[in-house]
Amino acid sequence: RFAAAAALVEHTHQVLDSIDRLLTRLGDAEANHRGFLLTKDRSFLEPYTRAGNEARALAGNLVALVAGRPAQQARARRLATLAGARLDEMAYVLDVNDNGPAAAVARISEGLGKRLMDDLRVLATDMRASETTLLTQRANQARLAERGALGFAVVSLLVAIALGFVAISVERSFARRRGALMAEMAARAAAEREALAAASNLQ
Repeated sequence: RFAAAAALVEHTHQVLDSIDRLLTRLGDAEANHRGFLLTKDRSFLEPYTRAGNEARALAGNLVALVAGRPAQQARARRLATLAGARLDEMAYVLDVNDNGPAAAVARISEGLGKRLMDDLRVLATDMRASETTLLTQRANQARLAERGALGFAVVSLLVAIALGFVAISVERSFARRRGALMAEMAARAAAEREALAAASNLQ
C-alpha cells in the first residue's frame, strides 16, 4: 500500500515538473527567436528550434500524464494547443521577417504572441494549483500508509520475538523431559541389575 501511495506522489511531481519544463522551453524558444530577430545571427536558430521541439514533446507528454482525470486532461490539451499556437506564431514571424524587419515588427505588434503566452501561463498556474492540491492529498495518504506499514512491521517483529521465546521455552521443556526420562530409565536399569544380582545370590 505504501509503495502504491509513494508512486502516486512521484507521479504528481512528474506532472508539476513537466508543466515547469514546458514553460521553460517556451521561454528559451522565445529568447532565441528574439535574439535572431534583433541580431540576424543564425546561431540563435538551432537552440530556438530545439527548445520548440522539446516544448511540443513536453506538451504531448503532459496530456498523457494526466490521463484518467478529465478536468486536468482538458487543461493539458488546451495547454498543448496554446503552446503549439505560440510556436507556430514564432515560426510565422520568422517567415514574414524574410520580407524585411518591418513586417516582423508589425506582426509582433499585433500582440498575438503575447496573448498566447499570457493565456498559457494562466492555464499552467491553474494546472499547478490542481496538482499541488492533489500532491497534498497523496502525500498524506503516503504518510498514513507508511505508518501502517511501520506498525505492521513492528507487530510482525513482536510476534517473531514472542514465537522465539515460545520456541526456547518448548525446547527447554523438552530438554527437561528428556533428562527426567533418561534418569528414570537409568534408575530402572539399575534396579533391574540389583534384582538380578539378588536373585543370583539366592541361588
